[in-house]
Amino acid sequence: MSPLGWSLLLPVALAGGAGAVLRYLVDLGVRRRYAGGPLGIFVVNVTACAALGCVAALAAAAWLDDRSGLILATGFVGGYSTLSTVAVDSAQLFRTRRRAWLALNTVGLFLVSLGVCWLSWSLVSGLPGPTG
Repeated sequence: MSPLGWSLLLPVALAGGAGAVLRYLVDLGVRRRYAGGPLGIFVVNVTACAALGCVAALAAAAWLDDRSGLILATGFVGGYSTLSTVAVDSAQLFRTRRRAWLALNTVGLFLVSLGVCWLSWSLVSGLPGPTG
């Protein structure tokens, strides 16, 4: 690994840990308010897609350097989002024949996440670059 690579390990790990803690808190808060399905993880992943769309647009417009983009995207958003939990939740919904929740958790999540990512990227891309 290059020296730049090694120097990124700690910031990426710390950002990933912060993202994971936020994921836990958001999931817990949503589940307490809206019990009955995996809505907390749905909210986490949709907001993660919005955040990653913003980070990608900021990086593309040169508002973020490669290092900052990597720390935010791979570290924070990577620690925050969770496809594996979606898969486990979906398998459980399938097993218990909760078809409406299963559809929301799979197809619905993908479509909403794609739309939110596109929207956030589009909105942030419309901002002037760092040079004005």
